[in-house]
Amino acid sequence: MAVAAAMVVVLLLLGVPFLSARFENGDARSLPRSSEVRAAALMLADRFPARGTDPITVIAHVDIDDPAFTRWMDQAAAIDGIVDVSPRPGTPAGTALVALVPAGTSQDSLATNAVATVRVRPPAFDIEVGGPAAELIDVEDRLASRLPIAGLVVSLATLVLLFLMTGSLIVPIKAVVMNILSLGASLGALAWIFQDGHLSGPLGFDSVGALDLWMPS
Repeated sequence: MAVAAAMVVVLLLLGVPFLSARFENGDARSLPRSSEVRAAALMLADRFPARGTDPITVIAHVDIDDPAFTRWMDQAAAIDGIVDVSPRPGTPAGTALVALVPAGTSQDSLATNAVATVRVRPPAFDIEVGGPAAELIDVEDRLASRLPIAGLVVSLATLVLLFLMTGSLIVPIKAVVMNILSLGASLGALAWIFQDGHLSGPLGFDSVGALDLWMPS
């Protein structure tokens, strides 16, 4: 009993780093240091900084010379974390394409908070918000909405199958609990190593401060 209790405590502690996990859609920075693709991407970013951060893209269903559109542009420029707001030329009548450039990276908290603000404060006309930060938010929301259902299905299937095999109620419950704890410990180790950058030297990688969104799935 004491050994089991100790193992539960250890697994819980290993899972703690996952509580502060943050996610991004992976890019070349996540590749090993030996990767030519990573080296080329970092070289481009260093030598051509004008390429900048991928913007938040907003499609506004309104004429570009409409006063309501001008007012919305001023409001968008005042959003925390937005450093540039520029309409793209050449859009058809009744449609405006606007690039909102965040101060940080394309998917950090400044960018995602800006996307949330734009969506929470919609203008009088219809808008659609895209770009890397918006994609990250949408994928996270979809995964989070489906995760409880997936977990419930897996847990129930495990309980039923083990009950049919063993005829015991205790064994299936213990198996499900230990699986959850083991999964939490694995995800915590992912966050501690790859997000926080521990063991980056021996493993030969540079942490980008986030986990690839596909890792937990």
